Amino acid sequence: MGIRDLQAFKLDMLVKQAWRLIHHNQSLFFQIYKARYFRKCSFLKAKIGHYTSYVWSLLAAREVIFAGSWCQIG
Repeated sequence: MGIRDLQAFKLDMLVKQAWRLIHHNQSLFFQIYKARYFRKCSFLKAKIGHYTSYVWSLLAAREVIFAGSWCQIG
C-alpha cells in the first residue's frame, strides 16, 4: 500500500467521516453523533463541549473541509 505520510492519511480518513456527518444526516451515524455531541447546532458550528473524546478530532477535519470548499451560485 505504501502510505508515506501517516498523519495526512489519518486526516484524510477524518475528513471522510466529517463529510458523512455533513451530507448524510438521515444515517444512524449522524443521529448518534448529533444526540451525543452537538445537540443544539449543526456539525459545522459545533464547539468542543464537556464530553470531550477522540471524536472531536473531527473538528480538525472540519477545518480542512472549510479550507477546501467554496460556494457556487447559479
